[in-house]
Amino acid sequence: MNNSYSHLRIIHLVSNKAWGGGERYALDLMRALAAHGHEVTAAVRAGSVAIEPIRQAGIAVVAMPLRGMADAVSAWRLAALIGRTPCVVHVHNFKDVATAALARTLARNRRAAIVVTRHLARPGKTDALHSMLYRAADAVVFVSQFALNAFMAASPRVDGGKLTVIHNSILPPTAPSQPVPDLRAQLRLSPGQRLMMFHGRLSPEKGVEVLVDALASIGAGNWHLAVAGTGSEHYEAALRAMVAQSGLSDSVTFLGFRSDVMPLIAQCDFGVLPSVCPEAFGLANLEYMMCGKPHIATSSGAQPEFVRDGVDGLVVEPGNAKALAAAVSRLLSRPEQCRQMGAAAAAHYADCLTYDRFYAAMLATYGRALSARL
Repeated sequence: MNNSYSHLRIIHLVSNKAWGGGERYALDLMRALAAHGHEVTAAVRAGSVAIEPIRQAGIAVVAMPLRGMADAVSAWRLAALIGRTPCVVHVHNFKDVATAALARTLARNRRAAIVVTRHLARPGKTDALHSMLYRAADAVVFVSQFALNAFMAASPRVDGGKLTVIHNSILPPTAPSQPVPDLRAQLRLSPGQRLMMFHGRLSPEKGVEVLVDALASIGAGNWHLAVAGTGSEHYEAALRAMVAQSGLSDSVTFLGFRSDVMPLIAQCDFGVLPSVCPEAFGLANLEYMMCGKPHIATSSGAQPEFVRDGVDGLVVEPGNAKALAAAVSRLLSRPEQCRQMGAAAAAHYADCLTYDRFYAAMLATYGRALSARL
């Protein structure tokens, strides 16, 4: 990257009110940029749950409406942040490109580059308005080839030279501030019992009910499933009832929301992420790999790009309880192979999926976007 960009000003636009993978992605990147001496500001939708975590990370936060394409108030406020010197405006929702582009015009700063991360796996829009947004963006980052292919399937009018794929990553966890709980002791597991884990949002698209179906076909035995995460009360109640009706109440524990999920993953034998929706990437997959644990993923999205079936994990058809049961049984019955897969997962993560690699690719993208504005 050009030395003139060794110190950057970056403004991240975070417009979702809820917390999800996109917000975690943005926060991790802001933390990394600030740690490397760059000037980072977050323009966040007023009332968003993302405001407090970003502030706690020491990032300057400016709250604004961020209500979409016709939001002139946010454009004026963002223009004041952009100012007259070179900067990158990193947008995490395509509709916010309109706000960023208008703010750039209001600031009279053609040296403000707009970079967009596409966190979804959906076809691009082909109408005139979205074509204008694609022209306004200086770089579009896709979190997987799967996401890029899904976007291009509709043949949107976009300059292919602006498009790049940068696989997601996650920052290594910091040392826990509290003692790490002994999960096996908490669950009262015997030394020989196998511990599998699901973590994530409890919602239909995550396929937890498919996992319960699969485990019901296996039957209670020398295994235990820990479920970390929360969702709607109605859906959680339905899952708990399904577990009880399957006779698995003593074999499945709902842990609720856990902020200490990485130390818990480190204690399990393997993970299961039975997503049934087309995942643009799926950050939870990386957490098992980083911890040296194999996991079962589905082929519902980008997972086959980085989870090597039979090498560092298993990949099954989404929604197929029979195939999922076979994969779970395989990891339950072959502990040595399970450990070998975990070691391969850790090595693959270290070789191809570390945050350092992601960060270097993102900085190079910022540099190209800024060069295009000069």
